[in-house]
Amino acid sequence: MFIKGDKGHLKHGLRKTRLYRIWSNIKTRCHNQNDKHFSQWGARGVTMCEEWKNDFKSFYDWAMSNGYSDDLTIDRIDNNGNYEPSNCRWTSYKEQNQNKRNVIILEYDGKSMSATAWAKELNIGHDTIRQRFHKGWTVEECLFGKKGR
Repeated sequence: MFIKGDKGHLKHGLRKTRLYRIWSNIKTRCHNQNDKHFSQWGARGVTMCEEWKNDFKSFYDWAMSNGYSDDLTIDRIDNNGNYEPSNCRWTSYKEQNQNKRNVIILEYDGKSMSATAWAKELNIGHDTIRQRFHKGWTVEECLFGKKGR
C-alpha cells in the first residue's frame, strides 16, 4: 500500500480515507494557530508527537495495530497529554464522551464514576448532580441531597 514516489516521499492513496482525515485534523488543531479549534488543543500545549506529525505511515501502523475501525474515535487517555502512542487509544464515541475535561467524576464509598453514570445508577437527573457539584456540595450531598431537606 505504501510505495516510494519520485521524490522519495511515501505514496499511499489514503488521502481520502477517514483515518487520514483524523491524522490531518489532529495535526491542524494542535499545530496550526489559524485553526478554529487550536485554542482547545495547541494553545493548551497539546501536540502531536514528532513520529506521527511527520509520518502518516507511522500513525497508520500504530492505528492498525491498536484496534482502529471506522466506528471508533481516537481518545487521549490523559486529556492534558499529547497525541502519542502511549497516550492514545481507539474508543467508542460513548466512552470518549466520558473522558472529556468537563466530565465530573465523583468517588463515593470506594466507587468512582462520572456524574452521568451516578445519575443513571441512582435514577436522578444528571443536571441535578452537576448543579449540586458546582454549588460546592459534598459528594454525598451531590448524590443523595442534603439531609433534612
